[in-house]
Amino acid sequence: MSNVITQEQIDEGVKQAKEQWTLMLNESGMSATNFIASNSEATNFLGEYEMFRASLVSHGWKVPVLVEGINVTLSDNKIRAIPDIESL
Repeated sequence: MSNVITQEQIDEGVKQAKEQWTLMLNESGMSATNFIASNSEATNFLGEYEMFRASLVSHGWKVPVLVEGINVTLSDNKIRAIPDIESL
């Protein structure tokens, strides 16, 4: 069994994450900005995705951001997800 990852597997993971995000967002009935601001589950989801993305990008893989216009930053035990002012 090989432990090699492919771009196709990464793309499938991104697709699944986007579907999960869309489901969570639609169930909330809020805009993405309000959902992120008021729901720690949303912020944690984005933070976990960003950790996944940053790790893969650092190894040369192509991984898009999950939500356009939202900047996710990770620091010591803290996740921040804020709207990109230029995208508003």
